[in-house]
Amino acid sequence: MGLTALRLAGAISALLFGMAPHPGQVTRARETPSPVQFLNEMATRSAFWLVRPGRELVEQPVVFLGSEGETGVVARDLGAFLWLLADGFGPWEAATLYEPEPDWAPQVNRDLAAIAEQFAPDRRASAAAIIAQATQEFPDFDDTIMKLCR
Repeated sequence: MGLTALRLAGAISALLFGMAPHPGQVTRARETPSPVQFLNEMATRSAFWLVRPGRELVEQPVVFLGSEGETGVVARDLGAFLWLLADGFGPWEAATLYEPEPDWAPQVNRDLAAIAEQFAPDRRASAAAIIAQATQEFPDFDDTIMKLCR
């Protein structure tokens, strides 16, 4: 996985948020990295949290920063994020699983599953497992973000 997979994730994320992808949709890794690399350009953000020093961007956890204060680590890396999407979950659904919309039910997307299989066959897991693994690895993410906002 590399920049192609990163661009793909940005396009998928954009489609989930109802935006047409454009060339600037995915912020490329910078020479001087910032703490996050965004997958979309809306007020609600799906981003890579650069918390693993020396690791590639696609190996960093994917986080959700909602426009109304919702936060969460939704996947441990890009490969897991692709499988999360394939299982019918977007970043918002993954981060707010504790408060699902009343009539919402995930719908497996076979096209996204084929993409995930191509780019991350070794990361295959259910959305529930992906969310649980990410939450377990980074249990203090929300507290970390809240401290930055004070």
